[in-house]
Amino acid sequence: AIKERKGKERKEKEKKGKENKGKELFVAPTLSEFIEYFDCNGFKLDVAERAYRGYEAGNWHDTQGNPVRSWKQKCQNVWFKPEHKKPEPAKVKFVN
Repeated sequence: AIKERKGKERKEKEKKGKENKGKELFVAPTLSEFIEYFDCNGFKLDVAERAYRGYEAGNWHDTQGNPVRSWKQKCQNVWFKPEHKKPEPAKVKFVN
């Protein structure tokens, strides 16, 4: 009976190890990392802060309640839209 129990326990541990294999633990970015990512990709910083505060308030879950697994992917798929782009600087024309 003891051998059977130990065998089952070992199999359960192996199964749990396989389930977690390949899954990285989510590490939430800092606000400055989040803003820097938006900035480097040419998107508005106020949108970055709004997005960050929303995910932070939701304990890093999206609007459907799913955990955010990759915050950079979430930014690209949800927030990196043309309307959130930084405006292009005005081009200066030189007249000869």
